[in-house]
Amino acid sequence: MVATTPVGIALVDPKLEFIEVNDAFAALSGRRPEEYRGRPLLEVLPEIGMPLQRACREVMATRQAVKNLGLSSTKPDGRVSFWLANVTPLANDDGAIEGVNVTLVEMSGPHTPDEALRRSEVRYRRLVYATAQVIWTTDAEGNVVEPIPGWQALTGQSFEDVRGFGWLNAVHPEDRATTLASWHAAVQSRETFECERRIRRKDGEWRHMFARAVPILDEGGRIREWVGADSDITDRKLTELALHQQEEDLRLITEAVPVRIAYVDREERYRFVNAAYEPHMGAIEDIVGRTVSEVMGAAGYARLEPHIRAALAGKTVHFDTTIGDGPAMRHLSVSYVPRFSHEGDVLGFHAISNDVTEQRRLQEQLHHSQKLEAVGRLAGGVAHDFNNLLTVILSYASILEERSFANEASLRDVREIRRAGELATGLTRRLLAFARRDVVNARVLEVNAVVANVEGLLRRVLGEDVKLTVALGPSLPKVCVDSGQLEQVLVNLAVNARDAMPNGGNLTVDTAYISLSAAEAAHVPDATPGPHVVLRVTDNGIGMTPEIQARIFEPFFTTKAAGEGTGLGLSTCYGIVRHAGGHMRVSSLPAHGARFEVWLPAVEADANPSTIPPRSSVARGNEVVLVVEDEPRIRRLVVRAVREQGYTVLEAGNGVEALRLVETNNGTVDVVVTDVVMPEMGGRELAERIQALWPKIDIIYTSGYAEGTFFEDVASRSDVHFLAKPYLVDTLLDLVRRVLDTRRESERISATGS
Repeated sequence: MVATTPVGIALVDPKLEFIEVNDAFAALSGRRPEEYRGRPLLEVLPEIGMPLQRACREVMATRQAVKNLGLSSTKPDGRVSFWLANVTPLANDDGAIEGVNVTLVEMSGPHTPDEALRRSEVRYRRLVYATAQVIWTTDAEGNVVEPIPGWQALTGQSFEDVRGFGWLNAVHPEDRATTLASWHAAVQSRETFECERRIRRKDGEWRHMFARAVPILDEGGRIREWVGADSDITDRKLTELALHQQEEDLRLITEAVPVRIAYVDREERYRFVNAAYEPHMGAIEDIVGRTVSEVMGAAGYARLEPHIRAALAGKTVHFDTTIGDGPAMRHLSVSYVPRFSHEGDVLGFHAISNDVTEQRRLQEQLHHSQKLEAVGRLAGGVAHDFNNLLTVILSYASILEERSFANEASLRDVREIRRAGELATGLTRRLLAFARRDVVNARVLEVNAVVANVEGLLRRVLGEDVKLTVALGPSLPKVCVDSGQLEQVLVNLAVNARDAMPNGGNLTVDTAYISLSAAEAAHVPDATPGPHVVLRVTDNGIGMTPEIQARIFEPFFTTKAAGEGTGLGLSTCYGIVRHAGGHMRVSSLPAHGARFEVWLPAVEADANPSTIPPRSSVARGNEVVLVVEDEPRIRRLVVRAVREQGYTVLEAGNGVEALRLVETNNGTVDVVVTDVVMPEMGGRELAERIQALWPKIDIIYTSGYAEGTFFEDVASRSDVHFLAKPYLVDTLLDLVRRVLDTRRESERISATGS
């Protein structure tokens, strides 16, 4: 059937050699079909072989058919035939291309050469008028010698304007020299002329045009004329410019972002890396072209290999990894995004690596801070409850001490109980200092004065094996901190430094003024920007590992042997400094000593509150005292002690009960002794509601720890009376008496006017 059909059919293999042709196809060259088999296409059909060969290659490369390809051939009798060719791919069962199928359909019967020439000229003229391109001809030197309708329609130039080289006037002045140079080069070489230049359209707009012309040679091989065409490529150029701008923008972004961006091909070779790779991976030219294993090394590649395999299998991968070792180690958050071809094959993958070392450090600091805060809340709660018990223990011990003076043995026992309670009080103070809930007497002071005051003690504590050097900065601003607590911080740091120098060494205590910028403060835990006074304690002892430094401020953490340390020294220092609005820093390396820095915010105004001086003895009274305490043991103790001094006593277990009692007694209460932290209604709210109705009632606050904003807003004022737990009942009774006497004296002065 194939052999007898009037349509020419041929099968061509990938080497462009004929496999099979039918009779109609064989008639093109006057050969028999068997003469085609195994012979190259171009050899058998030299007239149409070149365009047909290009079409076959295109089909095998793209797998897309080429249709309606115009061809002409001269038959053995000299007549010319015109054909339309269709070329389609041939694929096997696996989809692989085995060749192409070529079909030829003759458009009209054969013509004599003269008839073919006339038909060709007619087609050419119609093509010139119909095509969107500008078709033109020139003589051998490039002179226009006949009208070019398309050129006139485009530029507005008449035939007289364009004659000779007049067409050059429509070319942009900046492009004329290159256009002429390209033209003369083509004339000299007798090769195809190709050139891009800007042409002025008749409306004045410059258009990008691409010109292509081929020489027509005579029988002697000389150029007879040139035939060419101009195509408007303005839209393409604009698209290329936009694409180039996008590529440039992308390049700038890629180079500017602090993210590592790379492209890795299927052979695992880097084909692109941006500038962010250089600081840690080396020069770009030393990376591109090398494999991942060559760049990363065996150990680094082993960490990445599973993710690379997944990406090359077409999966998007997200993972975390590290590069480098020791202090130079960097933490990376990495994404591998596969790149696919149009056919869906994986070509490689884009690698995006974000350096999250700083974020990881901040997260660890936050976690550490949260852990300290949680332990602090626990420690504060324990200390609060323990302070309530110590108030009872110490007060009853004091009462027993007064009643046991006749029995020396009993007196010694009671005093031991009291001393043990006082030692326990010191322990709770340290716990509360760490939790930043200790009741402090913050005052505006000079750090240099505190250092000078404790220098003698430090020399005695350090011993003869440690050389102490004190260097105080000049004209330092003042800070607001409890002087006793700051002394405690300095002594604790000095003692720790001494213990880190078992064979003696050098210890330096110095002070300085440093202003901390907002950018610097953002990288330091607990830091705030602004002027600071810095107290530094530096030793040349055994130093610390990074692991120990990470836990150094945790309560109960110690590197000392069992029984030699409580683990509360540095945690107490940390709590004291944080309570004062400052922060601490530590830097150390094993065998290279350590430096601890205390950063305290500088203050300008001296806002020290005044206090009522204590009295030496406890006086009796007959006024009405309301005791408000949610801890029953303390409430019973205080009620008993106040009543024994002659006062009328009312008692309540919380603020709600207390307010009801005051209302029931129509405000006939002289002083209220109230705990600060209680269920239902705390001491501060109770005091505000009482004094709103009965402003003459005095308030005495008691608490075992600083909670909330009370101690920022209230407890530091000179007109507020506060007693910290644990306390002795005699101390409370003395304060009650002084508060009442102060009120009475104020009323007397107001009444007499003197």
